Amino acid sequence: PGQLAHLAPTYAAVLALCVIGTEEAYAAINRDGLRSFLESMHSDDGSFRMHHDGEFDVRGAYCALVCALLTNTATDSMFRHTSEWIVTCQTYEGGIAGEPGLEAHGGYTFCGVAALVLLGSIDSIDIDRLVKWAVRRQMRFEGGFQGRTNKLVDGCYSFWQGGLFPVIAHALQCLGYKADEVEDWMFHREALQQYIVLLPVFERRLGRQAGQVS
Repeated sequence: PGQLAHLAPTYAAVLALCVIGTEEAYAAINRDGLRSFLESMHSDDGSFRMHHDGEFDVRGAYCALVCALLTNTATDSMFRHTSEWIVTCQTYEGGIAGEPGLEAHGGYTFCGVAALVLLGSIDSIDIDRLVKWAVRRQMRFEGGFQGRTNKLVDGCYSFWQGGLFPVIAHALQCLGYKADEVEDWMFHREALQQYIVLLPVFERRLGRQAGQVS
């Protein structure tokens, strides 16, 4: 309370209320106020600010889309040119950057691809380059994902990169691929599971070793 309205906590709040799923929870959403806020975040080129006078990036488009669709507050003008703007964020590598001209990133790629699926425009990006970029983010030794090229693995990308593949699979099915051709081949699930389970063990051991050295 008392802080600036922001698309990220708005997204989280809408999802939380939908998970609660009661009439009281749904009624807690001021849809007219939400619609006005989402429209005010939209810019002429299709991008979205995260908050008033804040940054423009792909997260904004994704958060706004999810909020508008879940609450049935979307208008014809609210997402004008948004799919075209997201397409300009796809880099030469194939992933999606936070905004045009930046580096492809796991979190932004998830948001961008999911937004294009929701907009019905997934066929507007180079899906082959996207898949090639995505499958190369799982590291052979650790089994986890890196968020960007030449970066270390990070546990958070188990969600962003791991969650990207079901979205890509859905997109490929929409483009005519059979379900059994896209479900299992895109990343090594067992390696990722082992990374997630074993990471806390390694961190505890490294912590004890550091304590012994000091």
